Amino acid sequence: MVNMFVTVDGLQINYEAYGSGPKLLLLHGWATNLHSFDKVAQILSQKFQVLKVDLPGFGLSQAPAKTYGVFDYADFVEKFLDFLDVKEVFILGHSMGGAVAIAYCSKYSRAKKLILEDSAGIRRNKSLTTRIKIYLYRTLKLLVLPLYREQLKNFFGSPDYKNAGPMRKILIKFVNEDLRAVLDLV
Repeated sequence: MVNMFVTVDGLQINYEAYGSGPKLLLLHGWATNLHSFDKVAQILSQKFQVLKVDLPGFGLSQAPAKTYGVFDYADFVEKFLDFLDVKEVFILGHSMGGAVAIAYCSKYSRAKKLILEDSAGIRRNKSLTTRIKIYLYRTLKLLVLPLYREQLKNFFGSPDYKNAGPMRKILIKFVNEDLRAVLDLV
């Protein structure tokens, strides 16, 4: 498969399209890329035209200059589909891609069906262990010199947080958004 690049909303975006039939957009999870769907896309391309995209900041796609949230990614999807002149689409979203798909479907109407796989977007009540870690982090943050606060964040942070690099602000914004209020709109 050949990578195709387009400019959407001022960003260089990598995507792949193959197969024929109704359009099916696959939205990947955090810290992955369009290749996370390679095996399933081969099968799906027998009945669909499969569109796989590296969301902004992932894979070979350019990172956004501003701190995107889930609805910014939904707006990106709308502009991407406009660019490709897609009128109707099935959407399959995994993890972060599921949250983007929920936000997209709550705001735009071209999706025919929504398929969520281990979707993000609904904040769960935190476990006792997580609440203790947050309390410890917030307490220690007050006691630690500013010079050591980054090490403290990395110690208490999730693997995604530790590895987010320049996308860290987007990750923080993303995990703090709760889509419960829009789910009845989907």
